[in-house]
Amino acid sequence: MSLKINTSSPEETAEAAKNLISILTGKTVLLNGNLGAGKTTFVKAFAKASGCKEEGSSPTFTLMQRYRGETDILHFDLYRLNHFEELETIGFFETMEENATKFIEWAEKFSLEDELESFVKIDIKNLGGNKRELHIKE
Repeated sequence: MSLKINTSSPEETAEAAKNLISILTGKTVLLNGNLGAGKTTFVKAFAKASGCKEEGSSPTFTLMQRYRGETDILHFDLYRLNHFEELETIGFFETMEENATKFIEWAEKFSLEDELESFVKIDIKNLGGNKRELHIKE
C-alpha cells in the first residue's frame, strides 16, 4: 500500500487520521516529520476517533503515552533520546510485542525500519503554512 494525502489545515490532518483507522489499527506506525509537522496532531486525532478515553498529548518528556480504548494506543516520542541503547532502557522493544496500535515519532533517528518486522511508515512534510503532505507506505 502506498498513499499520498494532502491537507491544508490541522483539522484536515486530523480527518486524514480518522480515515486511516481501519488501515492502521493494531499496527506499528513509524511517524516522521520535522518539528511542527503535525505528528502529534495526527496521533491525537487517531486516538480520539478510536474511542480512547484519554486525550492524546505529546510524549516528548514522558517518552511514551498510553491511551486506553478498544485497542490501546502506545504513542512514543524518541526526540530526546540520543543513543539506540536508550530504547532498551525505556522498555521500547518489550512494548512492541503488545497488542496495541503503536505510533513512534522520530523513528528515523534510530533506523527502526531495520529493527522491526512489520510497520507502516508515515512521512509528514510541511509544505508551508498549514499545508501538509502525508506519504503512507506499508
